[in-house]
Amino acid sequence: MIIVLVEYFCKDNCREDFLRALKEQKIDAMCQAEAGNLKYDYSLSADRENVLILNEIWKDAEALNLHGSMPHMKLIPAIKEKYVEKTEIRKFEAAEL
Repeated sequence: MIIVLVEYFCKDNCREDFLRALKEQKIDAMCQAEAGNLKYDYSLSADRENVLILNEIWKDAEALNLHGSMPHMKLIPAIKEKYVEKTEIRKFEAAEL
């Protein structure tokens, strides 16, 4: 199982607009529907007002690699350009519980 933690550091006062833009494009729904996706959820950082957190869990590396090549993933850079200053991504491997 692969866990991906993405932190989007948004431009001032843009976090909610960024999240709205992602949801309007149905990025979350399309990712959740992908084979091998176990979790794909956004959350708002409680102590950092401009940070949007994405938690992803994938069945295996193959599913994660396929995810990166999906057509809807090509929509994200243009959205990020408008709202995001910096992105940090961390990946972890975990045994299933």
